[in-house]
Amino acid sequence: MLRRVPRLLAVLVISLGCKGKAAPETAPPPANVASTAAAPPAKPVPGTVDQKATGSGSSATPPVIHGDKWQDEDGGRNFAAFKETWVYVDGVPKGVLLLPELPAAMPHTWKDDVEGLDFHPGDKGPHDRKIQSLRWRLADYFKSIGIDLAKIKVVYLHGSGYVAIPGPQFRKFADGIQFDFTGNDMSKTRFYWPPTMKTNTMYDRYAAVSVFIDKPPVTLDVHNNPFIDGVEVNGIPYHGTPERGGFRVYVDNKLALVIKRNELGMQGRMNPEDTTGEPRWSVQKLLAARGIDVQPVAGDYAISQNLMTQKRQRLDEATVKDLEFTAPSNSSGGFAFGKDKLSGGCALHLYSKGHVPADQPLPPFERLWDPKNKN
Repeated sequence: MLRRVPRLLAVLVISLGCKGKAAPETAPPPANVASTAAAPPAKPVPGTVDQKATGSGSSATPPVIHGDKWQDEDGGRNFAAFKETWVYVDGVPKGVLLLPELPAAMPHTWKDDVEGLDFHPGDKGPHDRKIQSLRWRLADYFKSIGIDLAKIKVVYLHGSGYVAIPGPQFRKFADGIQFDFTGNDMSKTRFYWPPTMKTNTMYDRYAAVSVFIDKPPVTLDVHNNPFIDGVEVNGIPYHGTPERGGFRVYVDNKLALVIKRNELGMQGRMNPEDTTGEPRWSVQKLLAARGIDVQPVAGDYAISQNLMTQKRQRLDEATVKDLEFTAPSNSSGGFAFGKDKLSGGCALHLYSKGHVPADQPLPPFERLWDPKNKN
């Protein structure tokens, strides 16, 4: 892993919800991102609709405004309420953007960049060097988790407000709409798009992604505030309070289960009659209780605790076939999986026959610049 200390220090002083304001020169804003002009006045952002919503946003039932974790004075858009960058489709959680949690077979690209180097006063330099940083196409991620690009009405990137990308625009610029990770643990998401792709605004960081396919998109007012049926939505549209934490279980790249310690009960428990031993739960039984029948033949255990420990560990069929886990009292809210008591993970990918990707290590976030190597 190449050193990126100066850039990381710069990241720590950036205001997370800084609308329309670029990061300091130490970590320059991407040159390929559209202008930070204010949202167009007096009309909704293109791609949104001004019509009655369904579900939680119907005229009879107001949408969820915020949950108990929101800070009202921040209008429900306080970044502290977001732990990871979740992706929602019509309000339903579909995945999390973290390097080890990305679908293993999803392609990536390399972008030429410049990295600041450590130096002392009086050092003549060089004070930076050319590197290539790792990026992914958002369209590739959508396709990997089962989103039909042709059906997208609009994509919203949540900053302290919304970047609105109507479906036709998203499809036109799909190859150039990319994301990478930043922050001291590389868990914060940044998005990039071509300079010819105009948007209503931009932000330094992004906390969630909302995709609308079947439900009517929200309408943005002149101040970039989202509304459903004339009622402001301060949480995730059609969902409410943003998802936080938990251990995610994917089946063939699709999010199937989120395990949270304080929500575990008798469902899926393997030893309900044993009150003296450590409780054990079955992953397959928890999936079956949600109507998901899977016969896994392999798996990937994803760890994303910090920058240096991020990895995916391939699990064989014997390990994932009847996978059980415990919630040790000394694990700070974590879990221990299988006979090897795997711990420290954030997600588990289970694969059925015919869907097992190649087992390969995670790529580095950045590498030394090589003009001949772009893949």
